[in-house]
Amino acid sequence: MKFTKWIALLLVCTLAFSLTGCDALDYREAVRLYNAGKYDAAAEMFALLGEYENSNQMIDPCNYHAAIALMEAGEYSQALPRFLKLGDYEDSPQRLTECRYQLGVAAFEEGNLTEARHFFRDTADYKLTSEYTRRFHWQDLYDALAAQAPLRLEQDARIFT
Repeated sequence: MKFTKWIALLLVCTLAFSLTGCDALDYREAVRLYNAGKYDAAAEMFALLGEYENSNQMIDPCNYHAAIALMEAGEYSQALPRFLKLGDYEDSPQRLTECRYQLGVAAFEEGNLTEARHFFRDTADYKLTSEYTRRFHWQDLYDALAAQAPLRLEQDARIFT
């Protein structure tokens, strides 16, 4: 009977040690991934580790640096929701504004004025937003005049016939 208790105790200790050891190895791997710039993989590992060490506090830095990497690669539409999710972490609000601005510029240059307006709406006094906003007003005026032009031509044609 004593022998079985010792074996059971030994198994419990071995299991506890192996689980703790696995967390330590996983934590080191997550830190290695973070230092290697593999932020998404590191964030996943830190999330799985839960309360171990400072794993929970490492998730936002991982997501932040992943968003910056996307931004630097010009992937503003992928970076934007990440900065939104980060809220006030570090300079996420400023980077979010830059993403919106860059997406607005891209939409404007593609001729998608509705989408450009959507992004510039949230960047009011940022960089050249006011210049693009002025261009919207001129474009609106041009579109309004162009819409009336066929009507005026038809009216003018009736006068001369």
